Amino acid sequence: MNRRKLLVVAVAAAFATTLSIQAGAQVPDRIRMGMLGAISGPGAATDASVITGVKQAVKEINDAGGIAGKPIDLIIGDSQSDPTASVNDVRRLLGPEKIHVLVGPFSSQITLAVAPILNQSKMASISTSGSTALTPQVSNYHFSIIPSSDVQVVAMVNYAVDVLKAKSVAWIGDNGGQAKTGVEAAKVQAKARNIAFLGEQEFPFRASDVTPQMLNLKRLNPDVLLMWPSTGEDHALVIKARDDLGWNVKTVNGGGTAVQVPSAVKVYKDAFKDLPSTMLTSWTYCPNDAMGSGDLVKYKDRLKAFAGADYTRIAPNYSAWTYDAVYVFKAAIEGAKSVDGPTLTKWIEANANKVKTVSGVLAASPSNHFLFSDPKAIAMVVETDKPRADGYYKRVSGC
Repeated sequence: MNRRKLLVVAVAAAFATTLSIQAGAQVPDRIRMGMLGAISGPGAATDASVITGVKQAVKEINDAGGIAGKPIDLIIGDSQSDPTASVNDVRRLLGPEKIHVLVGPFSSQITLAVAPILNQSKMASISTSGSTALTPQVSNYHFSIIPSSDVQVVAMVNYAVDVLKAKSVAWIGDNGGQAKTGVEAAKVQAKARNIAFLGEQEFPFRASDVTPQMLNLKRLNPDVLLMWPSTGEDHALVIKARDDLGWNVKTVNGGGTAVQVPSAVKVYKDAFKDLPSTMLTSWTYCPNDAMGSGDLVKYKDRLKAFAGADYTRIAPNYSAWTYDAVYVFKAAIEGAKSVDGPTLTKWIEANANKVKTVSGVLAASPSNHFLFSDPKAIAMVVETDKPRADGYYKRVSGC
């Protein structure tokens, strides 16, 4: 009997050891991190910033010993700014390339297109997508490192009403996923604030001219125009068309183009003149705030050294988002001791607020995978083409 008990104990111990080895094996010897961005196509200029942020973080982490002591192999996919091409390349990343996690895509319409494939593969991903259609039910193991469109729209409409004293608004945005959910959020928010939503106009991503859309909106005579482009070039086209028409309507900007200064001012030098825009609160300052030396300042110094001559052609704040995304994966893989998608998802849901980032305090839950989902995370700023010497932006509300 004693020998039988000893045998049972020995078998149990061996089984436990096997499980321990298997659990340890869930962090592979080399971590294959996929990235899906626009290397070519109309979105390449915009995605250059977020791609740089990923590469910078991977280099830093590898130089410091990797994730859980394991090096990262960065496997790059090209979305070509096209949903069909993105689906094809995601299949390559998941199949022959055998990636473990994915950073990207970097636009909502592409993230929505690849969601079913990522769900089927149980692949954890972190994108820069703001469409509120990207719920955990639609994209199970996906998180976004940027604020959702509805959170930004709340700040935009509140500013229009409380500061600009608007009684009516209209909307112009591109045909991307963020803008499509943003305009619906604007209608809801306008009703909640008891102002009129007079109409909307849409233009294609990377448009060549938006004058017809602006003429239609001018005829509606709104007190405030809400704009939602996705690229600096489209941002500039909207403002230039407004000014060329001699339309002096007050305008409020969302969608994240406030930091796409280099590409916008090449098209129109006054693209940001007197234009209130949404911005992460952690990147802003109030008039009496002392000059800082915070995380964003230190990050930009490191980015400048990493990017070299390319630094002047990228938007550093966009780079910070994806830089943070890589570090979220590092924390999650080390914390969960796994690269399994569902396991990483649960860890991020429970621990996002413990991950130190450049961009501010994160939050997540089983019902909300937007890591900046608190309305307090958004502030309104002006003069985004003229940041303070330390890189922060002047806040015009909430001080």
